[in-house]
Amino acid sequence: MPRLHLFEIHEQSWCPAVLRDGVRGVLQQISSRLPAYERVLPSLLEAMDAVGTTEILDLCAGAGGPWVRIHRVLGSNRRIERVRLTDLYPDVGAMRAMQRHTAGMVEPFENSVDALDVPRDMPGLRTIFAAFHHFAPQEARRLLADAVANRRGIAVFELTERTVVSTLFVAVGTWPLAFAFIPFVRPLRWSYLPLTYVIPLIPFILSFDGLVSCLRSYTPDELLAMGREVGPDYDWEAGRTPVKMSPLAVVHLTGVPRS
Repeated sequence: MPRLHLFEIHEQSWCPAVLRDGVRGVLQQISSRLPAYERVLPSLLEAMDAVGTTEILDLCAGAGGPWVRIHRVLGSNRRIERVRLTDLYPDVGAMRAMQRHTAGMVEPFENSVDALDVPRDMPGLRTIFAAFHHFAPQEARRLLADAVANRRGIAVFELTERTVVSTLFVAVGTWPLAFAFIPFVRPLRWSYLPLTYVIPLIPFILSFDGLVSCLRSYTPDELLAMGREVGPDYDWEAGRTPVKMSPLAVVHLTGVPRS
């Protein structure tokens, strides 16, 4: 399927904050509750070891990402000592809730951070979960190039693919997930409930944006080509890891400075 850079509703400035935060909250619940990203945890830890860090700088974090589940999987093995959550429009309330649920492993960074121009004094392996497809090819290269220019390792993980099966599964499957998870979004706004169960705008936006996310996604070969273009002196790896009992897979790209 050709890549189509269409718009996602919750990214638009005209999208009401309550809808945007509700969508991001459900996406965070999906990341935290479903066993998807834990399958690629070895790739993440390997990249951290390669750059000699125990810190993560999570870009485009939205409402927090998969760190609650990863914290549980790690248990007492704290190979990840700190995860700093950043976003262009940080959802500070949701990030603080995740901080409490990860025993302080996660820390919110409350100021705006542009993933295309990250402050040089922010350490750690840079990660992007379920957000790299938001960037058009030229911007995606800039994002990778910024990590290379600052000699930071970077790891990209996506749960969407540009295939017919993935697109249909995501577009349909997000409806029941929205109905199931919206009561668990933290902080919970009571307005989320009628916007889910009475006038289902949050499930609709999740479904529409999920479909668009698949159409905007990059293949492992495309990711690898971008990385090698902007960082010829980096070691890049790309691939896909199937998610058990589903047609989905986590597509990933990792890049670390070549020693």
